[in-house]
Amino acid sequence: MGRMWFAAVVAVLTLAGMGVMGLYSPAAQASGGGYVKKCSGGKIKVNEQEKTIFAAHNRIRKNHNLKPFCAQPALMKASRFHSDEELKHDYSDHRSFNGNRFYESSGKRIQRMGYTSRGFSYYIAGENIAIWSNPKTANKKVMDFWMHSSGHRANILNGKFHQIGVGVTRGNYKGSSGYTTFTVDFGRRK
Repeated sequence: MGRMWFAAVVAVLTLAGMGVMGLYSPAAQASGGGYVKKCSGGKIKVNEQEKTIFAAHNRIRKNHNLKPFCAQPALMKASRFHSDEELKHDYSDHRSFNGNRFYESSGKRIQRMGYTSRGFSYYIAGENIAIWSNPKTANKKVMDFWMHSSGHRANILNGKFHQIGVGVTRGNYKGSSGYTTFTVDFGRRK
C-alpha cells in the first residue's frame, strides 16, 4: 500500500510576455519509454511512466468519445520541471518553490516554460498532481484516484483541453526512497 497526495487546478489565464527558461528535465532522459504524438506533428520522447500515463489519458478520453491529447513541448517542459522540483525540495503543491516559500502559480510556471498565446489573447490550462510511494502500483493507483476525484476527472475529461504535458519522476521524498511524482498539465490555445 502506498501513500499519495493529489491536487487539481483549472485556470483561465491572460497571457503576458514572459521569458522562456531553458530547462530540460532528466525525466525525458530516463531509460525505457518511447515516443508520443506531438501537437505540431512528429513525436516527442518520453520515459516509460510518462508514456503509460499519456496512453491512459487517451484511452479514457476515447472511452468518453473525446478527441485524444497530443503532447505539447512547453507543457511537457512545465510538467517535468514541476515533478522534478517537488522531489528535489520535498513538497507537494501546484505552486513552485524558491527555497523559502512558494512563489509561482502553476499558470505562471506554464507560461514561463513557454506555453504562451503566440498571437492569441488567452488560453485555458489545468493541472493534476500526485505523489505515490509504491513504484509498482503508482501508475494505476494515480489514474484510478484521478478518475474518482471530481476535480481531476474534470481536467481529464474536459473537451476544451486538447494539449497535454506529462512529467513523471522517481526519487526520494522527505528522506524516504521509492516515491513517484506526477504532474499533468492540460491546455488549449485559443
